[in-house]
Amino acid sequence: MNLIKKNYKTILVVVLVFFLLIIWASWQLAKDPSISIHNFEDCKNHYPIISMHPARCWTPEGQLHIKYSFNDPRAVIDFEDDSFGLVEDGSLLIEGEITGSWFFEASFLAELLDGHGQRFAWALANTSEDWMTSDLIPFQIVFKIPEDYQFPNAILVLVRDNPSGLEEHDDALAWPIEFKYLIDSE
Repeated sequence: MNLIKKNYKTILVVVLVFFLLIIWASWQLAKDPSISIHNFEDCKNHYPIISMHPARCWTPEGQLHIKYSFNDPRAVIDFEDDSFGLVEDGSLLIEGEITGSWFFEASFLAELLDGHGQRFAWALANTSEDWMTSDLIPFQIVFKIPEDYQFPNAILVLVRDNPSGLEEHDDALAWPIEFKYLIDSE
């Protein structure tokens, strides 16, 4: 009986070591230095996509790459406007147009993410127009930027309102933002 317990423990240790070696080897292969990741497309070709809206991909080194919505016809935001990204008195105003199907009761969620994909601010995008249309309608968002967030950029995420809760209706659009902090010169 002692021999069976001894063999059982030996087999258990060997199996455990084997699995640890497999995990270590997989991790080493994932850190292939010949792979050059510069954007979301590069990342998704080598690493898994986290199925969150918007689509996100992380490298083993912890670099976050997000699928941006630069040419998506469902939303129009004037990134060239001089006031875009302007943070004044801790507030950031975003204005644009998006298809009415993104709204429910004239609003939808908007988020700001830091470079690690963590949300640091959120607000509701609102419209005063008839939102029950497939046309583009104007929206406005006012974010309150935390005082301790003084980084030069973030990621704007517009999250489609989904009152049904059905996963197939989830959607989000994302764009990078460069902040321009207005310093009060009193």
